[in-house]
Amino acid sequence: MRKQLPALLLVVVIIATMAAPVLADKNQSQKVSDNKLVTREEFFLELSFLLEDYGYSWDTIRGKEKLTRLEMSLVIGGILIDEGIISEAKDTILFKDLKNMSKDHRKIIMALYENGIVEVKNKTIYNPNGKVTVEEARKVLERIEKLLEKTKNCCKDENFIPFKLMGTVESSQGKEGVAVNSTSNKVILSVTKKFNTTGYSMEVKKIRKVKNEFEVELSIYPPRKDEYVVRATTYITVYLQIDKAYLGREPYDFYLKDNIRDLVVKDIPFKEKRVETFYNGNEGTVVKMEGNKVLISITKKFSTPGYSIRINKFRRIGSKYEVDITIVPPERNMMLPELITYVRKTIEVDKDKLGMEPYNIYLKESIEDLKEENIPFKVMGNFETYNGKEGIVVKEEKDKVLIWVTRRFSSSDYSMAVEKVVSRNNSYGIYTIIAPPMEDYLPVITYKTIYLEIDKNHIGNPPYNFILEG
Repeated sequence: MRKQLPALLLVVVIIATMAAPVLADKNQSQKVSDNKLVTREEFFLELSFLLEDYGYSWDTIRGKEKLTRLEMSLVIGGILIDEGIISEAKDTILFKDLKNMSKDHRKIIMALYENGIVEVKNKTIYNPNGKVTVEEARKVLERIEKLLEKTKNCCKDENFIPFKLMGTVESSQGKEGVAVNSTSNKVILSVTKKFNTTGYSMEVKKIRKVKNEFEVELSIYPPRKDEYVVRATTYITVYLQIDKAYLGREPYDFYLKDNIRDLVVKDIPFKEKRVETFYNGNEGTVVKMEGNKVLISITKKFSTPGYSIRINKFRRIGSKYEVDITIVPPERNMMLPELITYVRKTIEVDKDKLGMEPYNIYLKESIEDLKEENIPFKVMGNFETYNGKEGIVVKEEKDKVLIWVTRRFSSSDYSMAVEKVVSRNNSYGIYTIIAPPMEDYLPVITYKTIYLEIDKNHIGNPPYNFILEG
């Protein structure tokens, strides 16, 4: 064996020694995070997504001010009572600091307390002016979710009509209104709205019976402020299928109830898991559940090898999820064969960051114009370990940027070097050269790291987005 056991033990001891304070810091960091105060916007945005997941329409409240227990209680209590999920409580002065509050407000707060949605630390003090922490906000939202789940499973309103979404079509011609096409046991509903520009979207939130008619509730989302729109008449039609068993006898009279809503956008953290290249397959997006994780795989078809996919953002927009990707073409001077190639990139998302299944995911694509420029760098050193993580770590100092580039190998006999660092638009590519071992090699998982230094004069101002290539 080329590697001696004492050396391996030394590495393990060093790693173990370094890990202890890191774990302690992580626990301490979690405590700090739980005690952090929440803003109105942070809490109500999460509440908006939660309600949307269960079919309730509610426009979120904006504001960077810290959220108080009173405002949180009155808003969520008002929603849950209005929707018939909980009942208004009697006006009881159980808490001394609610004595001078209006009766209506006390009824709402007591309804939340009686249903176990809010907690108190003292049986006589509610603390309405206290600020809401991350931990408290999380617990309140979890209790609301359990209540909504129970309501969904046990207490469905018989006036709500189940429907199946068949598709959405956008065109330059059409007619506003609801069209009904009847088959032997189904009704196909076409719901059409007219808009003066492109960029609008809409969805049917629910259908319910109101006396002898059926109300179709729409949520209409205007274009985002950063979205380019064209002033042109646009018709959006949503097609629905309803089982006649839920509607009763014909004829059916449908009418529309519109809600103009701000399109709520939220960035969702993700982790890149793997990149695969193969020579047959299908383009598209595939979602797979693995425990408490959701894996999203994006596959694109290219006419030659050398293309790559960069994931810029994953975010929730209304009830849909957008994966913002950039297609990075091969370098212009590369000689590549005409060979159909499929590139698949998989990202991992915590399930608790998403709403209810199924997840409606679409791609927003752009193609990168490769205007590359070589960046000077210094190799400060390299090392290898038997435990690590593949990727790039960046540390910013006063006048330089330090970069650790790590790759995982099946043997310590592989060698690695950095060929070049290039700038291109909003990112920097680090190209590595890998030399495989000879036929006779020792199979042991090894992480090799190269330590680079780059002068800030060559790369401008942060943030620095470095991507491992080659």
